[in-house]
Amino acid sequence: MAKILSIIPYEFYPPKYGGALRCFHILREMAKEHEVTLLTVQSLQDFNRKTEPSFPDNIKVVSTSDEPGYRSVFNIFPERIANAINSRLLKRSLFVLGNLYLLRTYPVLKQLLRENEFHLVNYESMDSFALLQKHVRRLSPKTLQLYDAHNVDSTLWNQFRRFDRNAALKKYANDALSMEKRFHSTLDLCFTCSEADKKKLDDLNKGRLFVKVIPNGVDCAARPFVENVDKAGIRNLLFCGTLDYAPNTEGILWFYKTVFPVLKQRFPELTLTIIGKMNQPGPYQDLVNDSSVHFVGPVDDVRPYYVASSVFIVPLFSGSGTRLKILEAASMGNPVVSTTIGAEGLVLENGRHIRIADEPQEFAVCVSELLLNKEIFNEQRHCAHTLVRQKYDWSVIGQAINREINNLLYLNSKKIAVL
Repeated sequence: MAKILSIIPYEFYPPKYGGALRCFHILREMAKEHEVTLLTVQSLQDFNRKTEPSFPDNIKVVSTSDEPGYRSVFNIFPERIANAINSRLLKRSLFVLGNLYLLRTYPVLKQLLRENEFHLVNYESMDSFALLQKHVRRLSPKTLQLYDAHNVDSTLWNQFRRFDRNAALKKYANDALSMEKRFHSTLDLCFTCSEADKKKLDDLNKGRLFVKVIPNGVDCAARPFVENVDKAGIRNLLFCGTLDYAPNTEGILWFYKTVFPVLKQRFPELTLTIIGKMNQPGPYQDLVNDSSVHFVGPVDDVRPYYVASSVFIVPLFSGSGTRLKILEAASMGNPVVSTTIGAEGLVLENGRHIRIADEPQEFAVCVSELLLNKEIFNEQRHCAHTLVRQKYDWSVIGQAINREINNLLYLNSKKIAVL
């Protein structure tokens, strides 16, 4: 059993979106074999909620939410100036801005590393890795470091530049790329969501990075298959995702403008249900005014919406990582129609486990075929469900996570023995 410190620099519990779900399930799976401590920005009260999924009681939670933060002699100055100077001290650079996350986290991290001999630190964010990895190496040089890459960040930021030419996005992309090229010298192990992401990071590091694929998954027990022989007859499509996320906005507008009108001609009663947080309704005004489109907003439980819908759509043309919602839909028995990018990273056979289409007419044909043919509809959803249970259930993925961690620890112990 290893002692693992997992650092998550954003609110993720209870898990409502893809990244949060990945964080939660990786934590839960690691805790099945190892002693896990979570360093979080969330209040401790959040983890005591009577909610599902319940937070594992064998994970120690340490919060920075009420911590005063890093202090030095420069705190005699006004707060903004003190924060800027202290951030430069911690980063050892004159060219950084004040960073409240670093200032609040560093003292807690330092204390944790002094009081515990962690075998491994796991970072669930490029930001936390960039800010803290040098401090971990300095304060606890024997501790191994793992970065869980939800995306290839340099690729993701460059894709965002399609929607916004803000110079800051170019800087983010360049900074991420510079760090990704040095992963082999700063990381002991890197997880990626897909083989495509693994290859990108492998190429950037010229084959010198120890990188393993840990795919996104779904809790099949919590997302049970819906046995409804008439499900194909439900004239309601479903989309789930954060609606302020540029790739989702692009995809939904493409579907509504080019695919939905074709489907409505064939199925006048067809409706589209959209679940997800939306702070900026402007781009969706036409959809908001359309009575056949139902915006639900964020929900505590998505399961009733899968039950009340037939085909799940993933009309994405940008983004990185893999779509957990595809796995969720497959687990509950909703056949999926996706673009190529939307299904990227998942080992799903087109025409058997999923239908893939990148042109409006083709996408409309795929949806229509599923709605019109109950046999095809049920065959696809049963095949997808079987595959997901065998390959993408978190209990299966958890075995791979712990196998890779145990292998890293074993190899490191052998290296130390030789030295």
